[in-house]
Amino acid sequence: MTQARHLMRKASAIKAQATAREIILKLMEEGYPGLPVVNDQSEIIGIVTEFDILEALWDGRDIDTVTAEEIMSKSVVAADLDTAEREIIETMLHNHFTVIPVVRDGKKLAGIVSRLEVMNAYVEPELARPSKGVS
Repeated sequence: MTQARHLMRKASAIKAQATAREIILKLMEEGYPGLPVVNDQSEIIGIVTEFDILEALWDGRDIDTVTAEEIMSKSVVAADLDTAEREIIETMLHNHFTVIPVVRDGKKLAGIVSRLEVMNAYVEPELARPSKGVS
């Protein structure tokens, strides 16, 4: 059974004070549709997705002044390192999530799983081997 630790990629996180412009650039750089927002202890406090950015733009917000804290979703559903792939897929499908953060010790960011990582495990099964993830 494939677990989150084998699917995830190391994720860059953003801080609550990051501007929408900084978030957009980070999303483009990382190739993710969303990124976790963390505090100074690397604990997840929210998540910002492309939809949050689009909504801010729709509302006429200035990308140089609106911050992650203002637009992030504060109720984050995260997987732990041992969460089964099937559970990750189910969570994505039922909630229309594009990314799911992976945590260790209940709150600390360990990585992120996007829909592409899940699908890639089927196309390139060797990527799902434990040697590619976190132990």
